[in-house]
This record gives sequence, C-alpha cells and structure tokens, in this order.
Amino acid sequence: MKKIYKILLFFILVFIVSCDKKEKHLTSKDICEEKLPPFMEKFDGQFDKEKLKLLCDCIWNNFPEDGWERIVSEKLYNGEDIGWKIKSFSTIFESNLKKCKLKIK
Repeated sequence: MKKIYKILLFFILVFIVSCDKKEKHLTSKDICEEKLPPFMEKFDGQFDKEKLKLLCDCIWNNFPEDGWERIVSEKLYNGEDIGWKIKSFSTIFESNLKKCKLKIK
C-alpha cells in the first residue's frame, strides 16, 4: 500500500510542477498604460513585457491626439460596441501594429 501512495504522490508532484512552467499569456491590458483594445503579441516567439509596453506606446502615439482613433480605442478598451467604425479602426490599428513592431525588433 505504501508503494502505491508513493507513486501516486510522485505523479501529483510532477503534475503540479509541470503546471507552473506553462507560459503566461500577457495582453496589452495587463501591461500597457494606453487605452488600446486588448491584444496579445509575441516577440521572437516569446512574451516580453518591455517590448509590449513600447509597442503600445508607439501604436497610441501614431493615433492623432484629437482623432477619432483614440476615442474608439478607449471604447474598445472598455468593452463598448463601436458599431460600423470597427472596420476602419481595425485597418488602422493593424497597420500601426505592424509598423511599430518592426521598429521595436
């Protein structure tokens, strides 16, 4: 009986240790100060807090200061529906994301 308990305990410990090593998925909402719609981005296959902060800053600064893009971005950040503007915003956001990511690498 003791042998079975030891084997069972071993498997439980292995399972617990393996769960700790899982990669944590970081979103922009977890890391960034800017009110951008939540997104995840990897750099060279890894999540990187500092690069994600730089990316958010770059994307935000590419939106005009008094432009509709910042207003829509804040609404998406807060989970609000932006209606028909989603297509225009997503195109601009994706373009800025790509340009900014190239600058950061």
